[in-house]
Amino acid sequence: MLTMSPRHLFSLVLFLLAQAAAPAANIVLMIGEDEYKTWETLPDFAAKELKAAGHRATSIHASKENKNDFPGLGAALRDADLLFVSVRRRTPLKEQLDAVRAFLAAG
Repeated sequence: MLTMSPRHLFSLVLFLLAQAAAPAANIVLMIGEDEYKTWETLPDFAAKELKAAGHRATSIHASKENKNDFPGLGAALRDADLLFVSVRRRTPLKEQLDAVRAFLAAG
């Protein structure tokens, strides 16, 4: 059974409704938290719902060795249409945070 916080689910539902008539999106899921198990639920949701709707979803997880490191994030954001962030109590590496800022600034 898929479980996620109501806020996460609501955000994803709004996105899907807004994108219903739009072309497929490339979605990056940035995941780094210990409390809510989104490392399990979000990739499962992406596989069952987003990919089934024709979207591409890439899960980027915090490294087990360094919880502030999100390997592959910069490369994944280069052609992303949407960044979904499920991160709590992490400080991404400077180059990764810069990549997120650049993605957001690009609109």
